[in-house]
Amino acid sequence: MGYGRQGIGRKGQGINRACSKRIPIDIQVDAGLTVTGAFERSVVDAALAVNLDRVSALAIERARIGLSDAVGIAIAGSREPLAGTVRGFAAGTGARLWGTTLRAGAADAAWANGVAAHVLDWDDYSHPMYGHCSSVLTPVCFALAESLGRSGRELMEAWLAGHEVDARIGDAATVRHYRKGWHATSSVGVFGATASAARLLRLDAAQMTMALGIAASSCGGIRENFGTTTKPLHAGQAARAGVMAALLAQAGVGGSPTALSGRYGFLALYGEGAPVGEVPSTLDAGKLAIEGEWGIVLKPYACCGSSHPLIDATLGLMDQANPKPEAIRSITCHIDPLTASILQFHDPRTPFEARYSLEYPVAVAILDRAGNAEQFEQARVAAPDVRAMLARVKVVDDLRNPEHSVFGGEVVFELEDGSVLRKHVDHGLGHPLNPMSRAQRQAKFTSATSLVLAPEEVDRLAATLDRIEEIESVGDVVEMMVPRAAREMKS
Repeated sequence: MGYGRQGIGRKGQGINRACSKRIPIDIQVDAGLTVTGAFERSVVDAALAVNLDRVSALAIERARIGLSDAVGIAIAGSREPLAGTVRGFAAGTGARLWGTTLRAGAADAAWANGVAAHVLDWDDYSHPMYGHCSSVLTPVCFALAESLGRSGRELMEAWLAGHEVDARIGDAATVRHYRKGWHATSSVGVFGATASAARLLRLDAAQMTMALGIAASSCGGIRENFGTTTKPLHAGQAARAGVMAALLAQAGVGGSPTALSGRYGFLALYGEGAPVGEVPSTLDAGKLAIEGEWGIVLKPYACCGSSHPLIDATLGLMDQANPKPEAIRSITCHIDPLTASILQFHDPRTPFEARYSLEYPVAVAILDRAGNAEQFEQARVAAPDVRAMLARVKVVDDLRNPEHSVFGGEVVFELEDGSVLRKHVDHGLGHPLNPMSRAQRQAKFTSATSLVLAPEEVDRLAATLDRIEEIESVGDVVEMMVPRAAREMKS
């Protein structure tokens, strides 16, 4: 008897536990004696059902965008000291560590590339997950697809499966999960990573259920670590744990088949606390979550996405009135208390703190009219003009925004002549309701990757990622992420 069946316990134990009066769960028992909750079964079925022949053009386009964006910023992030530190712990051979000539085992490659993808905080995010999907899913998919010799089509299907799992579990956990202080990029993202890995390993439904059960004991990531060098580790740790959960399930290790919905499962402990069936869904029936209003939100600025609508409002006022910075007496930012709790550094002293400040990106938006990676370097954070402008920014809690635009807000300038300028933005640039143009996406990709790759290498990689599902071998794509100069130097 394999580990998968032993993990259930004696016949009947799982049924009695799952039929607790406190959390009623629709139980299905298959021929293999695997007792699976209805919620777990629905999640696994959704992950296994993803097929590019039956997926909308919109879903495929958004997946391509998410994949390409994550690769671009990870290549830029590979230059960061934290990324180098993590690479020093990665071991093995097989999958490429992006932007370098180094390789590691699939789990460690997913870990290192996940950290690189999140270290600049330039990566996309989505709701109802309330987390960064692509920086977790993309490293997992590339590491395993490269190691296993999979095609771009399989990679795309695995990525979409992971995104759907993230959305479904995030939806069931509700925003309360994030409000409690969990960093969903890791705590929810580990399940999407597991589903993506399971698809590339070609696990069946029972194995994927076990993998999700294993992953449930690896979920974590706390918002208290925002603004520190630990925060970027969350994406990499979720990616690595997802790969390991799928590999362990493939090897026969078992996890609880009700690890998500059970009495002591993820949703009871981390989520809303109500039985799954009593939590109303925000997802559109018959569609993949990525097709929805919050399917994928790109980030034009290299900082926390909850500040982006306020950055847009600031830039809008600067374009509208063109005031000189010294003519602005004060800046008041009206934001939701949730946003205020995320952007907790009012006097940031490091790039990591600056990314989790509202005052800082508003100040540099006024001074530099930009919010790119260079605005979040240590020298800029410490600059005297930035410090002076920071002192003029005030943040005010405002409950006017509905839940669907919780990150929106208003910026008010009071000028030295007594005049007042104000602008409210619900959804920042990059949101599906306010999307970045193709030219803006390309400019971001070029800005990020040109820090490592030559211009012709950037163009070639961008064109290839734009048709990733047509590529026969993902390994050929990964080689494009290594600068030719580095390869020649090594040889």
